[in-house]
Amino acid sequence: MKRWLERRFAPKLGAALIRLLGGTVRLHVHDPYHFQEKLNRDPVLFAFWHDSLFLLPYIQRQLFPHFRLAAMISRSKDGNLISNIIHEFGMYAARGSSSKRGSAALLALMHWLEEGIDAAITPDGPRGPRHQIQPGVLHLARKSGHSIIPLRIEYSHKIQLRSWDRFQIPWPFARCDFHFGAPITIASNANDDDLNRAASELADAMGR
Repeated sequence: MKRWLERRFAPKLGAALIRLLGGTVRLHVHDPYHFQEKLNRDPVLFAFWHDSLFLLPYIQRQLFPHFRLAAMISRSKDGNLISNIIHEFGMYAARGSSSKRGSAALLALMHWLEEGIDAAITPDGPRGPRHQIQPGVLHLARKSGHSIIPLRIEYSHKIQLRSWDRFQIPWPFARCDFHFGAPITIASNANDDDLNRAASELADAMGR
C-alpha cells in the first residue's frame, strides 16, 4: 500500500511543487537563431546539463506547448519518479542512460524522432562527470541525421545541492534565462575528430 501511494501521489506532488515554484519565476527567453518561429520543422535533440533540468517540464509546458518532448531518463529509483513527474507535464520517457540500458534508450529516442517528437537529453547524466559530454547524444545525432539544439538554463538565485551535479533549484521569484544555442549537425560519416569538435562546441554552448 505504501509503495502504491508513493507511485500514485509522489509524481503529482512533485509536479505541483514544480508548477508552484515555476509560477513565481521570471522567465526570459533568448532565441537569437529564431528557433521558435520555425514552423513544420524537423524534430531535434535538445541538450542541456543535468543540473539545470528542474524547471524544464514547466518551461516547456508554459512557453513551448507545441513542442512534443521525449526525455532520456535513467532506470534508477529516482528515474522512476522523474519519469512519472514528466508524464504529468505531457512529456514522454525513454528509459535508460549512458551507464545502464543506454542502447535501449537511444533506440527509443530514435523511434520518437521518427514519429516527429523532439528528444531531450542531459549529456552528462545520470551520474556524470559533471558538465562532460557523454557520447550518446553525438551518436544519436549522427545516426538520426537530426540537429542538436543546445539549451542553457541560468537562474539568478538558486540552491545548489551537494549531489554529483550540484543540482540547481531556483529560489522563488528568481530570474530564469533560457537560451537557445545554434544548431549542431553531425554528418553520418563523421569521424572521432569531428565528434570531439562537436562535443566541445556543444559544451561551450550549454555553458561549461
